[in-house]
Amino acid sequence: MKSNKINAKFIAKTGIFAAVSIILYIVPFLKVTLPFFPSFLEIHFDEIPALIAGFAYGPFSAILTLLIKTLVKLPFSTTVCVGEIADFIYSCAFIIPASLIYKKHRKFKFAVISILIGCVIQAIVASVLTTFIMLDLYCLLMPGLTKEGILGMCQAINPNISS
Repeated sequence: MKSNKINAKFIAKTGIFAAVSIILYIVPFLKVTLPFFPSFLEIHFDEIPALIAGFAYGPFSAILTLLIKTLVKLPFSTTVCVGEIADFIYSCAFIIPASLIYKKHRKFKFAVISILIGCVIQAIVASVLTTFIMLDLYCLLMPGLTKEGILGMCQAINPNISS
């Protein structure tokens, strides 16, 4: 984009990326549950369109793509919207740094570097936020759920987890 204005083309392109992201989230066989993780942790591919939008049109397009996908997911939440908000924050922690780095250096090498840096930042943000905020928020908003219950679910999958 040559100007800082949001125009119809930008909105349409971002909307297309958001639609593809929603489709990738909805299609059940595109979600992978790993056998050594609790069932609520899934690998899904709905961040890929947001990453491409970030690389092509900048971080604002990526954030809008993630926001639209999240807003569509909210009515179907089984986590009292905590999981969806966490997913949005964690996805932003990955995509914003990656798209900012790629925006400055538009070469394949920097695309790979930006994705790796985004992964590291996402892991740090997810670890800190989950430990200090999200687990407490889940326990507060979901009746009957305790940290001990969450620990029990994790230990049922991997007995080596102790805290």
